[in-house]
Amino acid sequence: MITIKAIRGGKSNPMILKSGDQYDSRFLLYEQKESHDSPVFIDAFENCNTDPSLKFLDKKTGIMQAGILKEKLYAYLCIDSQKLGKCLWLLDTEYYNKVNNESDIKEEYQTLESIIPNPNQGGKKIIKQVAVHKGGQTEWDWSMACQTIYGPEYQRFIDHFKIGAKGYFDLIRSEYFISPKWYGQEA
Repeated sequence: MITIKAIRGGKSNPMILKSGDQYDSRFLLYEQKESHDSPVFIDAFENCNTDPSLKFLDKKTGIMQAGILKEKLYAYLCIDSQKLGKCLWLLDTEYYNKVNNESDIKEEYQTLESIIPNPNQGGKKIIKQVAVHKGGQTEWDWSMACQTIYGPEYQRFIDHFKIGAKGYFDLIRSEYFISPKWYGQEA
């Protein structure tokens, strides 16, 4: 089983796309092997994103029109999405043992916490249907609340996972992260 340690922000020289979106986060992959007591590091991805695209920022009000995934531990299931292709679907850890394939995913399993009110969910601090998927390369990062990996690096990332694979996605905030103003007071 692979655990992803997702470190939000803190890169001193992030990749910045035309929209202003930044690949400012890192994903570190660890695998629990039977021959080791602790997880073994297997790969690192330096151009990742853990917040919504600036395309969803209301320029007049300064309010983000999407949720921002809360820093905590999530489960994932590797699926082949019709819209996104092969990706990791994030789930509440409470449902880890109830999901073995895509057809097992129920709405409540994929209702996750947002650190800001989400206008798409009636102002509630929730996000639905969050995936780890391929991100954009030039214009924007292709994220409304999903966790994205810079396009040219994505295949190397997703090759670590087989369809049906389960594991954990541990989202933490870098000690060097500076919240953008649009994160709001609650972040």
